[in-house]
Amino acid sequence: MPPPEPENAGRPVVLLTGASGYVGGRLVPLLERQPVVLRCLTRTPDKLRPLVKEPTQVVRGDVLDPPSLDGTLNDVHTAYYLVHLMSDSKDFETEDREAATNFADAAKKAGVRRMRITDLYFSWWLRPGRARNLVVGGLTRTYVVYAPTGHDLKTPLPVVLALHGATMNGPMMAWFSGLGRKADEAGFIAVYPNGTGNGPAAQDKVDDVGFIDALLDDLSRAYPVDARRVYATGMSNGATMAYRLAAELSDRIAAVAPVVGSVATGIGRPKRPVSVLHFHGTRDEFIPFTGGKGAKSVFGTDYRPVGDSVRAWVEANGCDGIPKTDVLSEGGDGLRVTRKTYGGGRGGVEVALVVIEGGGHTWPGKRSAAAVLGRSTLTVSANDPVWEFFQKHPMT
Repeated sequence: MPPPEPENAGRPVVLLTGASGYVGGRLVPLLERQPVVLRCLTRTPDKLRPLVKEPTQVVRGDVLDPPSLDGTLNDVHTAYYLVHLMSDSKDFETEDREAATNFADAAKKAGVRRMRITDLYFSWWLRPGRARNLVVGGLTRTYVVYAPTGHDLKTPLPVVLALHGATMNGPMMAWFSGLGRKADEAGFIAVYPNGTGNGPAAQDKVDDVGFIDALLDDLSRAYPVDARRVYATGMSNGATMAYRLAAELSDRIAAVAPVVGSVATGIGRPKRPVSVLHFHGTRDEFIPFTGGKGAKSVFGTDYRPVGDSVRAWVEANGCDGIPKTDVLSEGGDGLRVTRKTYGGGRGGVEVALVVIEGGGHTWPGKRSAAAVLGRSTLTVSANDPVWEFFQKHPMT
C-alpha cells in the first residue's frame, strides 16, 4: 500500500524495517528526534502505530510479497533493512535471502539513494553451520549446528547450546557471541536453536524445553555427542531460557552460563545440581542488575534482581553462602570485571557471578552491536571463562 503524501518540508524520508525488533525498536525514537520524515514498513501496521509518535508514517508491506512493496519506498532517501525471519519454514535461510533480494530490488526501482544493511540481519551471509529441522508439538522447529574444524568428528564431542535473545535468531546469535571461533579452538559443537519469532513463548504455549530435549536427541543421531558434556549459554531472553533448562532439563544439561538474563520462574526441584556462571553489567537498561522493569525493556517485564537469581541457585545447589572473589580485569577500558564464586555445592558444583561494572546489555568480549545496548568490556571475553567453567563441570 503506497504511503500517504507526506508534508516533507524538504526533510529526507528515512524508511525503517524491523521497527518492532530488538535494534529497530530502539532506532525509532532516535530517528524521530532527527530532522527527517520517518516511515516504518511492517506487515502489521495496527500493532506498530501505538508504538510510534506523530508524524511518523506506518505503511503496510511484506518483504516476502514484492507487490506489497510497490510505492512504499517512493521518495525515500535512506532505507534501513533490519529484517530477519524466524518462520516455521524448513528453509529459513532461503527465505531470508529471498526477502533481502525483494527489498533491494524494490529500493533500486524506487531510486533509494542509501541502504543501511548489516550482516547482523543477513543471517544467510553468516552461514554459521548446517541447518536442521524437526517437528515438536506440531511446529517445525529449526536449529543450526557448527561442527569445529580440525577436530575428529568420530570422537564424542562436548556440545554448547547458544540461545538467542528476543527478536533474534540462531545465526544472529552466532555472530553476536562469536562462539564459532571458540568451538574451533576448544573442540566443541556449537548449536544455535531458533525461536518461533512470535514473542514470549509462554504466551503462545510453545514448548521450548521440549524442543531442546528433542533437539539433543536429533543432534545425537547426526553428530558424535558426549552426553556428559552438554552445556547451555544464552543472551538476554536466551539466558533466561538457559536458567530454565538448568531447572527442567538437569538430567541432560551439565552446566549453564547465562549472560545478562534472569531467573523468570521458580527453580522447583532439579533432578541434579547444576553449576551456573552468570554474567551481568551493572548498567544494563534492558534487564536491570538491580531488578525491575528496564528503561529499554522489549516487553516491559518486571525482572528479578541478579542477586536473587544467583542466590536461588546457590541455595538449590547447596553451595557455601560466602563467595570467593577474584578480579578478571581492573578495567583498562573503564569497565572493571570481578567474579564471585560460591563453591562447596553438592557433587562439586559451583555458582559464580561475573559483574561488569558499568557494562550494558552486551556479550563481554564483543563490541556492542548498537550504542543503545550500552558499553561492552573488551578486556574479558565471556567465551573464555565460560568454556573454562564448562570444562570443570561435566555431568557426574
